[in-house]
Amino acid sequence: MNTSEQNNTPASEDYPIENRVANSSLLTFNLEDYYTPGIRAGVDLSQWLYEGIILKEKEFRAAIASHNWAPYQDQHLYLFCSTDAIVPAWAYMLVSTQLSPFATTLVQGSATDLESH
Repeated sequence: MNTSEQNNTPASEDYPIENRVANSSLLTFNLEDYYTPGIRAGVDLSQWLYEGIILKEKEFRAAIASHNWAPYQDQHLYLFCSTDAIVPAWAYMLVSTQLSPFATTLVQGSATDLESH
């Protein structure tokens, strides 16, 4: 049994194929229209940790305060730690306060988290 017999409609030029999607009330939009352009970069907190794994508060605060944050101007940034160090939440917040005047977007996590945001 062919398709036209199953639908009880003859397959001919008298009955053209109807594009139901084009005729529906579906709203289509392009996700690229909502994508914010700009440079995406990651800021690794391990660069300010002792041997890359230990957070010494005094040295960490001094390094953050003396770091030049200007190169991050108008960038979309994500904060992460590339080592298995246990980094307290206040460390991310401290870096965020330093970056907030420069960064357009700031997310704690990965590049994927930044794009999801």
